[in-house]
Order: sequence, then C-alpha cells, then structure tokens
Amino acid sequence: MTEKIIFIPHDSRPISSTQTADVVTKAGYEVVVPPTELLGSREDLGHPDQLWTWVHENIAQPGVKAAVISSDAMVYGSLVGSRKHNESRAQILARASRFYGAAPCTSQGAALRLWLDHAHAAHGRGIGA
Repeated sequence: MTEKIIFIPHDSRPISSTQTADVVTKAGYEVVVPPTELLGSREDLGHPDQLWTWVHENIAQPGVKAAVISSDAMVYGSLVGSRKHNESRAQILARASRFYGAAPCTSQGAALRLWLDHAHAAHGRGIGA
C-alpha cells in the first residue's frame, strides 16, 4: 500500500495546491487533498469549519502516515482569508484551539506526524492582528 499524506494547502492556487501535491506524488506518496470548493481563493475566503470536518473524516484512512496542514486554511479559510477575515477573536481562537488536545492518530492507532504551516509566522502577525 502506498503511504498517504493528508495535505491542506493555503488555498486553491496551483502553486499552493496541485503543484505542491504533484511534487510529493513524484516522491512516491499518495496525496489526499480536500475538494477544491473547500479551499479559498481570491474571491472565496475559504471554509475552515468544513475543512476541519474533512480532516476528521479523512485522517484515519488506511495508509495515512502524515499530515501537512496550513493553519491559515484551518483557522481563517485561506491565506487571503487570514488577511481579510471578519471573524471574531473568539471564533479564531476556537478554531486554533482545535490543534490542541488529543493528537491525531492513523487508522492503525499510531501517532500521526503533523506539520503545520503558517504564512504570517515570519511577518509578526498574530491572532487578531
């Protein structure tokens, strides 16, 4: 069975999503990505609550060994959403808190390797900034 990696990109731009997934596929992994309509774009800020549901439904698939997840997508909906959102501080903190608690597990019960990416980390932006 080919090992799988769950991948939640910043948004639906090819450089963020399909091109990145293609590189990982060429390295020999199956990349599991959410439907494009859940990912943000310039016109659609994204759907973070639906992304969380998608992650919970897919993380325990047989063969999933790791997850690479954009915190911008999971908290704000997308990279653009992280810059233009109208969410309350409480809503943002509630979404961010979903990363804490029980560590996600594979379908075999082993701990899952999880990498988070936050585009604003290098720019000094924080929650509510």
